[in-house]
This record gives sequence, structure tokens and C-alpha cells, in this order.
Amino acid sequence: MSKIDSNEVKKQLDKVLKSADFQRSQRLSGFLKYIVEKSLDGKEGEITGYSIGVDVFGKAEDFDSDMDSSVRVEAVRLRKALALYFHGEGKNDKIIINVPRGGYRPVFLNNVDTQQKKSEKKRAGVLSSFFILVSILLLLIVVFWGGAPYFHKPKYGLPKVPIVAIKTFDFVGGMSTEAERKELTYLFSQKFSRFSSLRNIVLEDDVNQTDISYDYLLEGTVRENAENVVFDALLLDDVQDTVVWRYQKKYDLSNEEEKNWKDISSSEVVSALASMHGIIDAFELKKHSDNTLENNESYKCLLDYMAYDNNKTEEKHLIARTCLEKIVAHYPDYSLAWSYLTWIYGDEVRSGLNLRYDVETTKKMALEAGLKAVEANQMSARAHVYLSTAAHLNGRIDLMKRHTKLSVELNPYDTDALASAAWKYGSIGEWELNRKYGEAALKYNPNPPKWYHGAIFAYYFYKDMHDKALYHAIHNFQAGDVFSHFYLIAAYVSAGEIEKATKLADETKLKFPKAVDDLDEFLSIWHLPKQIRQKFVENLSKAGISP
Repeated sequence: MSKIDSNEVKKQLDKVLKSADFQRSQRLSGFLKYIVEKSLDGKEGEITGYSIGVDVFGKAEDFDSDMDSSVRVEAVRLRKALALYFHGEGKNDKIIINVPRGGYRPVFLNNVDTQQKKSEKKRAGVLSSFFILVSILLLLIVVFWGGAPYFHKPKYGLPKVPIVAIKTFDFVGGMSTEAERKELTYLFSQKFSRFSSLRNIVLEDDVNQTDISYDYLLEGTVRENAENVVFDALLLDDVQDTVVWRYQKKYDLSNEEEKNWKDISSSEVVSALASMHGIIDAFELKKHSDNTLENNESYKCLLDYMAYDNNKTEEKHLIARTCLEKIVAHYPDYSLAWSYLTWIYGDEVRSGLNLRYDVETTKKMALEAGLKAVEANQMSARAHVYLSTAAHLNGRIDLMKRHTKLSVELNPYDTDALASAAWKYGSIGEWELNRKYGEAALKYNPNPPKWYHGAIFAYYFYKDMHDKALYHAIHNFQAGDVFSHFYLIAAYVSAGEIEKATKLADETKLKFPKAVDDLDEFLSIWHLPKQIRQKFVENLSKAGISP
């Protein structure tokens, strides 16, 4: 490794301290400056929890670093702040400053050497992969020659659930009591607990975090004074030690609504992170896009369903349907799998994707799957979401309304429940509820699936707000979903863009001839309210698609 000059380290330290995060935190800046300067002066032996507590944080001389965890807590914050800096603003800096876990002594790395090691590791990995591949081929020969049928059986264990650890939030400013500080942390935990698709744990300050296993860490800092509060939160992937997402918001305490900042921030953060297609789902999809889940087919199946739900195609539908049916065959009480299967069966009817049986049989299959989802977990908002969708498909409007209401009451932080409620209320002409829930779903989910826009399209279409209707129709459009084609055609006509409407209508006729030829029957599946269906059909007719 190249020798690192101390003057270069000092320049790098100065650069890090001038970055935005360190400028905002005197505690982190003082911590980092202290340990780096001690190390460069050859006094690494003086870098202890006690010396940092007394010299940096002004603790009394009788400070006991074993009993008081404040230095350890700040060390965790420092490591994450450095990771954030060198992951973003400082990714091309010459020197990397690191503070390894288990101590407070800094390590200085040459970024060129680090990149070179990565390249060497990659080359070694390629060579290792070659030998592994040869070994696998030899094993396959032995297995097939010996006739071991169990070897071919896929593994469908109970799907894993991502675990989010919530670290007690750090308050700066001294305006809140210890009880109020803990209240915020447990408010987050309470709201996370409404999601059956993940687990959460609270990390107390006096608990050794290295003994606890989790996938993601949520930590935050609250800076408060008499006039305002600034809440800054980070979600980190604990395995890869990378920053996944950041939330920053300033609340004006003279504003009556913003005085309730704890409820607002916890609702916004939890909705963005834990909702379907939210931050964690999106990161899980990205993290496992290289098929790293060969030994967990069930969890891979749930990710396959999410990939399908955001971009529907026949191929993705078939993959998701096949694996979900295998999960419920192995685990008949798995509510989440039944929930997703409800939607899969419904899309066979709504969009004509891989329809195996007649329409009425398939509609009943969707309803039965929804009932099993709720029976398996009556407290799961997501189960009620999908049951209400199946009830809508079967024309059971009272059942639909009852479970739509339940889904939102059980989890008002799940944007999937909000968007689904918007869609259903729009289908029965309750337009203000349609708009209310549709806009909330889009507001609280940073990565909304396309169909969220379809849920609120009808409101703007019905109200003759042509620009907004077209905006949502464009963002709702999916190449494999015929109804999104119809939405966009109708929106183009309303906006006066007849040429675009006609062109898309011609493409739709070729791609979905059955839906176009049986338009009346197809539209009846969606139970559109009379006042919007007539207008919808008129617009389609102007583009060349008539019942």
C-alpha cells in the first residue's frame, strides 16, 4: 500500500470538516478532528472513550465510559457520516478516513489502493467463479448419474422479512425531555408495526448493537429551539454499510399544524420506507436484481410480484402466479402471498393476462384468495386491500366498501392502501374521497407504482381538468395493461390531442383486439360509475374505438 503523507491527511480532514453534514454538527466535527490529530501526533494510545468524553464532549472527570454510552453512540453517528461523505461528495477524494468498529482510532487509506484492491478482488472472484462452476458441473454429473430427484426440488421456505432497527433519535438543543425523546422513537416503531411485510426493533442506547441482527438501520437527529425543529433521518443498509435514503424537514413551531411535527415526520418517513414499492422495497429489488436469492425462492417470489405490479407483462404475470401458488401450497396460512395472488387472479380478468379458466370461475378464485388472506391475518391492512379489490371485481360493492374502510383504518401509513381506496371510491363516484386518498398516496410514496396515477386519473377526467388528467394518464401508462391504454386515449381526446389519441387507438386495436371488440363487456368488469363511463366511451369513439 502507498505510504500516506500526514500533510495529505490534514488536507483531507479539513475538506471533510467543511462538508455540509460536518458543518451542521459541532459534535461530529470535534470528534473527528480530535482523533485524527491525536493519531497524526503519534498519540493513538490516548484515544479512548474516556478521553473523548472529557476532552471533546466536556464530560466531568468522573465520567465512566462503560456506564455512559454517549461516546459509543456518537461513534456510530461518525462512522455513518463518514460513509455518507465518501459514498457521495468525497467518493473521488485521494484519502479515505475510516473509523473501524470496535474502537475509536482512525485509519487512513489511499483511495487509489482501495480501488485497486477492488479490481484485484473482482479478478480473483472471476477465477474463483470459474473453479466453482467446474465443481458444480462435476456435481451435476454425479447427481444426474446417480439419479437424486430431491436435488431438483426448489426451496420454498417461509419468505424472509426485512428487519428495520430504529436507533434512539439524537436531540440537540435541549428543548425536549427524555420522555419526549423516547416517545418519538416508539412512535416510529408503532407505525412500522402496522406493516406485516417487515419487522422493526428499537435499539436502546445501553444495548450492544453488535449483538443484534437487522437489515436496515434508521437513525436521526432532531435540532430544536423555541422557533423551529429540524428533523434529519438516515436509512442505512447495515450489510453493505451504505446510505439508502435521507429525510430532512424543517418545522415552524409558530404554525399550529407543524407543532405536531412528531406525528407528521413519523408518518411521512414510515410511509415512504415501508409501503409497497417504497424505499425498502425498491432497494430490495435493486439489491437482489442479480439473482442472489437462489436459496430463498419464496422471498424472490414476493420481489417478482412487486416487479410485475409496477410494470405488467404476460411473462411477469406468469412467473409471479406460478411461484405464489407454490408458496400457498407450502404455507396455506401465509396472508401476504394470498393477498398478492388475489391481484394476480384479478388481472387475469381485468387485463386478460394468462386466463386459464372462464371469467366467472377466475373472479371467484380471486375472492377466495382474498378471504384466505384476511382469515390468515385479520390485522393486515394489505389483506383487506386485496379482499376489497376482489369484492369489487365480483360486484360485491358493500363488501368492497367495508374492507376498503378497514384497510385504511388499520394502516393509514400504507400508500398501497390509500391508492387502492382512491381507485375504489372513484369507481363508485365518491370523488372527494378518490382525490383525498389518491393524492395522499402519491405524496407519501417517493417511488409510486404507475397504477397509483390511474387511481386518481378518473377524478381529474371527470372534473374536466384536462392537463392533470393527461399527466396522470401518461404516468399510469403500461405497455402490457390495456386499461392504461384506454385511459391515455381518453385523456388525449379531452386535451385536444386527437392525432396522438388516434395513433394509440390503432396500436391498441392491434395489441388487444379482444378488449377492443368486446368493449362493453370489458368496461363492465371495472364497474365504472355511469357519469364517467359515458364520457369515457365518447372519447374512445372519437379516437376510433367504439362499443
